[in-house]
Amino acid sequence: LESQMEFLRKERLDMAYADAELFGEVPRQGDTFMSRAPSRGPVTTVALLSGRCNVITSGTIARTTLLTGLGGFDLSLRRAQDFDMWFRVAKAGGRIGYQRRVLLKYRVREGSLSGDQRTRIERDISVVKHLVGRHRLTGPEGRAAAQMLRRCRAQLELLHAKQAIRHGAFPEARRRTIQAFRSYPRLKLVGVLGALLVAPSLVRRHLPPDA
Repeated sequence: LESQMEFLRKERLDMAYADAELFGEVPRQGDTFMSRAPSRGPVTTVALLSGRCNVITSGTIARTTLLTGLGGFDLSLRRAQDFDMWFRVAKAGGRIGYQRRVLLKYRVREGSLSGDQRTRIERDISVVKHLVGRHRLTGPEGRAAAQMLRRCRAQLELLHAKQAIRHGAFPEARRRTIQAFRSYPRLKLVGVLGALLVAPSLVRRHLPPDA
């Protein structure tokens, strides 16, 4: 807290966040939040929507007058109240800064609300839809929101595809992969689809356990 307060005052910010070391049920001990979801450049509404900047709520401090002036956290949201708040701070012109230091530890538990991959994707979809319905977005914000929705839908399709591969349902896996590509085209998906057509059993054999 002392480090964050000093950073907030020195940089004349309205809000500041930092990095966290992940521990618990993680593949590699010592990984940090930002090693998985890095923040790059100024924190703006577009940067938040595009995933260029990622704010971890733990360790984040903000000026009380700013948060109360914006109505505080939206308690009507079951998930992603933090993302909604950070977006509103940025939308209101709040100065947000990232102190590039590991200042806390963040426990990861399998099955936790924030730890499940499908839950995280569904949370992102719901909050973006909420923001689109609530705010008058600029052109860049609208495009970033649309792209985020496409990316999230593709990620959900890929989760279904991986489950299908594990169960040997290769036609279903191919269908899901095609849907993912249509939502968010990536060259990597072309290779995955080709492998599912030529050697699906090989894909199943090499699918990582935690994929």
